[in-house]
Amino acid sequence: MERQSHFCTSADGTRIAYLTSGEGPPLVLVHGVLADHDTAWRHVIPRFSERFTVFAMDRRGRGGSGEPTDHSMERTWEDVVAVVEQAAGPASVVGHSYGSHCVLGAASVTDQIHRLVVYEPPAPGKNPGGVAKLQALIEADDRDGFVAAFLRLRPEQIERAKTRPQWQEWTRFAAATAQDRATYENYDYDPRQFGELPMPTLLLSGEKSPGPNKEATEELARALPKSRTVTFRDQGHFAMNTAPDLFVEVVTDFVLGSETVV
Repeated sequence: MERQSHFCTSADGTRIAYLTSGEGPPLVLVHGVLADHDTAWRHVIPRFSERFTVFAMDRRGRGGSGEPTDHSMERTWEDVVAVVEQAAGPASVVGHSYGSHCVLGAASVTDQIHRLVVYEPPAPGKNPGGVAKLQALIEADDRDGFVAAFLRLRPEQIERAKTRPQWQEWTRFAAATAQDRATYENYDYDPRQFGELPMPTLLLSGEKSPGPNKEATEELARALPKSRTVTFRDQGHFAMNTAPDLFVEVVTDFVLGSETVV
């Protein structure tokens, strides 16, 4: 499938980049931390492109998108809205991890999202000392140290993790991820604020995901009366990488209207 790069403009003037691929109903993909559109979705874009026109955006501060000074959560909502309203038209939207918060907020401020897929939004929790430590590592240009601290790796895990091909990708997005963490620290998240969302919503969770991730998904499920939850057996927080065929099947069946329980 031919892929093309495009840009739109968010409400505050920030340039937001997105890739398009495929033909069919519009499907917008919104990535999480330590990633851009390619590193997050490279295993599923070709598969989704067989059934959808995919719009895979780069969140502000990474990939081809602009680097603004305002990284507040409300601005990230507006970035998703810009892609939906200026490019995709009425669309289904998928958010992973931190991107889940972006799409939930976007769905609350536009009527152009008609189906929503939310994959494990981070659990809330305040930790000012942790944010300051992460920011200090960025200011010291210690990206390896940042990734290790952000992922809470034990010393014996760090050297092994550095041999993984993803490590260099993670360090590339360290500064943007520090901004995300600072934003989330100041985000007054309450799942009940999204309880009136009118569109059908699919909540995804991994059977092997950390407990706080699963608990946050369960809390969101209780707040969203028009949602249902699918748990990926034998998967964790990144099923789009570890089980791409399964991930695409579940999302496709939901978006196109049929029911799937895994």
